Amino acid sequence: MNKTVETIVLPLELLRHLKPSEFNDAHEYHQWQRRQLKILEAGLLSHPSVHLDQKIAAAVRLREIVRSTEVKPIDTSKNSEAMHALDNCVGTLAWRNPNNSPMEACHWADGYTLNIHIYLSLLRSIFDLRDETVVLDEVDELVELMKKTWATLGINRMIHTQCVLHLGPLRAVRRDRTSRAGPDNCDTGDAGRGG
Repeated sequence: MNKTVETIVLPLELLRHLKPSEFNDAHEYHQWQRRQLKILEAGLLSHPSVHLDQKIAAAVRLREIVRSTEVKPIDTSKNSEAMHALDNCVGTLAWRNPNNSPMEACHWADGYTLNIHIYLSLLRSIFDLRDETVVLDEVDELVELMKKTWATLGINRMIHTQCVLHLGPLRAVRRDRTSRAGPDNCDTGDAGRGG
């Protein structure tokens, strides 16, 4: 079955197609799977573009599935009960329409608040996982890559700076790591010029 971009729920497709054997170890796969489910939860439940009654069965079931992955990953094989339940929940929530008219696109990541959460997640990647007070040596390259998402996510230099400042106090960045450490230097000087 061919799908158009407007009908794809990307995290669900990734969960379907990427298997544990494609990761270094089970822990890495589990963390990745939880991130995909958290993105679905954020887009479909926390920041939906179409108002959602949080008590509908699909919303309750999706929360249960996300919570169940706190302990261990869910089975995402084609015929697994968990994958079937996840598929049904996501489909029901992504294709909701307030006026019951036919929809040509699913809505799982339309909210601006979700875009900010996604951008904050990208910004967190500049910190070392082993020591969250340390900025990676590749910070400049990472920020340059992140700038390419600005048009898609609706980010500009001012919003980028606010996001960096939001993360700064949370990380208590050590300035002795590199001369680039700290929120002031994560905003490379030409961030708002020419894209």
